[in-house]
Amino acid sequence: MLKVISVVEIALNRVPADVRSGVIEIIHQSKSTPAQKRALLLKKGLLRSTADELEILAEVGTCNFSPMNS
Repeated sequence: MLKVISVVEIALNRVPADVRSGVIEIIHQSKSTPAQKRALLLKKGLLRSTADELEILAEVGTCNFSPMNS
């Protein structure tokens, strides 16, 4: 059976499972600036390239970052 995976799921699969929920919380922080979110994501141990991808997906605004079943 073929499973359709969204771009967001692909990006979040690159985030370690133990920090994934915290990363999603950071992305959803409406009062934080992009620079603040980036700093928090990097403190979580994400690679800069992964933080860049998540930032772009969040800015597009068409993506729904929600917790995934891991």
